[in-house]
Amino acid sequence: MAEVELPNTEELEEIRSKTFTKRVALVTAIFAVILAIALASLGSIMTLNGFLLMFKMPFLH
Repeated sequence: MAEVELPNTEELEEIRSKTFTKRVALVTAIFAVILAIALASLGSIMTLNGFLLMFKMPFLH
């Protein structure tokens, strides 16, 4: 009869914690990228609006 090796519970917990850490890091990275894109687009929109308003308003000298 073949011997069956049971996994060590400490090793399973270590693997599980590494998986959780990787998943949290991935979600955080995705959130950071989405936030960076959103803020960059918002900044460019605000800059464009200011630039257009500058030409519509008479210059005060």
